Amino acid sequence: MGDKYIDYRHIWLYAKYHYVRGDLLEDLKIILAERSGIEPKAITTDHVIRTLVEIILEHVPNTRSLQRFIGDIISSLTAEESQYLLYGFQNYHKRLSFVVNLCLSQLAIVSTCNSKGKVVLNLGEADSSIAKKIAECEKVS
Repeated sequence: MGDKYIDYRHIWLYAKYHYVRGDLLEDLKIILAERSGIEPKAITTDHVIRTLVEIILEHVPNTRSLQRFIGDIISSLTAEESQYLLYGFQNYHKRLSFVVNLCLSQLAIVSTCNSKGKVVLNLGEADSSIAKKIAECEKVS
């Protein structure tokens, strides 16, 4: 895996429940903000969705899984929401939590070991400073 794997490993860890989950979109904004060195308020829902889809496009093992995954996302949107795909995802927090869950579930099932038990995806450990920021965000909510 390339540099993007390293950049996004905390998203993988989040998907695999190495972080306590609260508000999915807000939690992922914190993780992306930490990765980018900016404030979480600068990360939009659109950034979160596009990043998750980018990771999945790079790592979903076969085309059929990807087609089903994209079909699930599209079928989950209402007609009004699908019109806004071209303009971003900002106003659909509740419905987009479903889309985020679909993305995270795709990442969660990717094996970190090959068939012989050798680690091929070393995610490392959860970052305590990120975990603390997620927990603080949950207290405020």
